[in-house]
Amino acid sequence: MAYVDNLIAATVFLLRDMRRDVDVFNYSDEPHLTFRQIVDLIHRRLGRRVPSFSLPLEPMRALATPVEKLIALTGRHVPIRAALDKINRATHHSAAKLTRAGCVQQVAVEAGLEQMIDWYVADRTRIAIGDLDRPSLRQRTTF
Repeated sequence: MAYVDNLIAATVFLLRDMRRDVDVFNYSDEPHLTFRQIVDLIHRRLGRRVPSFSLPLEPMRALATPVEKLIALTGRHVPIRAALDKINRATHHSAAKLTRAGCVQQVAVEAGLEQMIDWYVADRTRIAIGDLDRPSLRQRTTF
């Protein structure tokens, strides 16, 4: 996960230190959060009760198989098991090379997620009606 302000700061950092040769960098905010940690943080930020139950993956995958087959009879492909596997698999990208180069993460991962939630809640009615010409979006994307 990468908060947009951190990604922009890392890009500007690299542009200022640009050399003639080619170098490749990954970016990811640290520390990495699990899917459950992200869900919990979103619920807490929205003032909602954090779900206290979770469904075991293997029984859910077993139930998904016949559902996928029934849907396939309609000519459609809905990869339910693949989606279940994806949200239950940790994928971590390391920004260690970028950190060694001197780039510092500007916004903590939790704070970035909270700011994104606050932005979404404040703008959700305009987002719902498709108003992409709002000042808050222009302010974020103008350099």
